[in-house]
Amino acid sequence: VAGSALFAADITFLGINCDSADEGLADLQAVATSAGSLDGAGNPLVFSGIDAAAAAGATSAIQTLVSNVPIEVTIEAVDLPGDDGDALPFLDYFEVVTSGGSCSNSNAIDTDADGFAETFPSVLPGTTVCWTFNVADNTTVPPIATIQIFQLELTVRGDGAVLDQYTVTFVVPPGPPTSATIQ
Repeated sequence: VAGSALFAADITFLGINCDSADEGLADLQAVATSAGSLDGAGNPLVFSGIDAAAAAGATSAIQTLVSNVPIEVTIEAVDLPGDDGDALPFLDYFEVVTSGGSCSNSNAIDTDADGFAETFPSVLPGTTVCWTFNVADNTTVPPIATIQIFQLELTVRGDGAVLDQYTVTFVVPPGPPTSATIQ
């Protein structure tokens, strides 16, 4: 029951077995498994830390969590206030890049049903992931007499935590006057 509640609350469980007879080990492993708290190889996140080794066991658990437990990596865009209007119409879609340069060839899925994979459901921390940012044709913002500025904030998240943020600026150049008065 505890493991299921942890899983439902999206909480990662780390167990430290402090019993030299391993009497509680099976229970710790069951809670970790039920909570979905597994390392990259599918092993429950349960570590040994008996007596003076308790601190080392806790350290090992945390090191494993931050280096060997896969995370879901996503990207999202939001319009930034204070510019000339909504920048979201300039974004067509994101698509993962799984080849070339330092980009990982990790599995990617389409979670927003636009036909393009934009989410990495299971990558190890430290893995380099890449996206292509595809810009839509500007059909919504006509040129006016002055430059127009529109900004988006792109946020990369790992299991919901912010990993990185970027600001993207779109510029609509001024256009010719639409009418003139001759006197």
